Formats: sequence, structure tokens, C-alpha cells
Amino acid sequence: PMTPRAVMLGLLAALFIATVGYWNEEVLRSTPFVPNHFPIIVFGTLIVVVIAVNPLLGRLRKGWSFRSAELAVIAAQSSAVIGQGSAGR
Repeated sequence: PMTPRAVMLGLLAALFIATVGYWNEEVLRSTPFVPNHFPIIVFGTLIVVVIAVNPLLGRLRKGWSFRSAELAVIAAQSSAVIGQGSAGR
């Protein structure tokens, strides 16, 4: 389900990716932040959250861990901002 915390975290993640991606490619003139069709920043973070963060949240308080549907919403919103960037020029 699209819980408010999933939507908010997804929007924050999307904002982070869009901001850092622009800064990395346009200001620093570095290599593309997301150079191919497999966004490591989205799926790598998702793996870290599932393996490390989610169990810790569950130990702190039972209701704090993310459900799989919430993680899917966050990953989908994060993936939506990944585009060509300066790699297409």
C-alpha cells in the first residue's frame, strides 16, 4: 500500500537522486551518476535497507520495519527520476 511514509521517503529519495545526479554530471563534470539501465543507486540502497536497516528497525519497534509494498513504492519513485542526464549529449 502507498502509506504516507513510503510516499514521503520515495519523494525524498527521488529528490536526492535528481539533485546529486545533476550536481555530479553538470557541476563536477564527472562520469554519469547512473551510467546504464540498471540504477545501482536505487537497487543497491534497496538491498542495504532490506539486509541491514529493516531488521534494525524491527528490533527497535515492531511497527517500524518496512513492508515489501512500501519498499516497492520507494524504489519505483526513486527509479522514476533516473534519465539520460548528460550521457545522452
